[in-house]
Amino acid sequence: GKTFDQLTEDQKKRIQNTYLYIVNLKQTSPDDNNSSMYLVFERINTGSTRLNPQQIRLCISHGKYSKFLCEKALNPEWTNSFGINDKSGTISELILRFISLYYSKGYYKGSMKTFLDKSIKENDNFEIHSETEITKLYEESFYILCNAFTLKDFTPNKTINGYLLLVTWIAVANILPKIKNKEIWVLSNKEEIQKVFSRSCSDNRDVASFIQDTRRASKTETLQNIISIMTNEFDKIG
Repeated sequence: GKTFDQLTEDQKKRIQNTYLYIVNLKQTSPDDNNSSMYLVFERINTGSTRLNPQQIRLCISHGKYSKFLCEKALNPEWTNSFGINDKSGTISELILRFISLYYSKGYYKGSMKTFLDKSIKENDNFEIHSETEITKLYEESFYILCNAFTLKDFTPNKTINGYLLLVTWIAVANILPKIKNKEIWVLSNKEEIQKVFSRSCSDNRDVASFIQDTRRASKTETLQNIISIMTNEFDKIG
């Protein structure tokens, strides 16, 4: 690509003489985190390459929080450790789910889509949770996730189970206050972490059912229960 200054005089004139038609949409009511904007974007989007809900969220929300999600999604450890990439917003949505469900303790009303739409909008420029707070939460828990677990742990049925990774990540984040040094904690307890995780997945009926039944996995009562179980198990380590 080129900057404007690098273009020829003819190219510059063509751009300067081109009209750009802009429609400025502003939602005045209802006051529900730009739901109408989302619906308009969805309608327009149906005539071309369809975007998924996370891609639409990032198009509508231009604040610092969206930038944070996109930057963290580019961390190569996502691919190195878990074999996933952010081509369609997969990782940025996973991070958004992690942060949102961590603070809500797994509880949400309505659909997961609506819950995430509201979550990203409410903290658009870190109005609710500061960038420092969220960065610390993300960095410390993600370090443990990458160094204590592997892709195999979250792939019980040939493909990665995103919900299993998600609840494990939230459970790890829940016990961060008791971990004084994450590097030493992982190094000293890695074998025990693996044993506890494997035991929870195989011996606990609720967790085993959660892994197998993806239809129930996103329900708030299920998430709350599994997060609580995993947190209690990890809390016993070290």
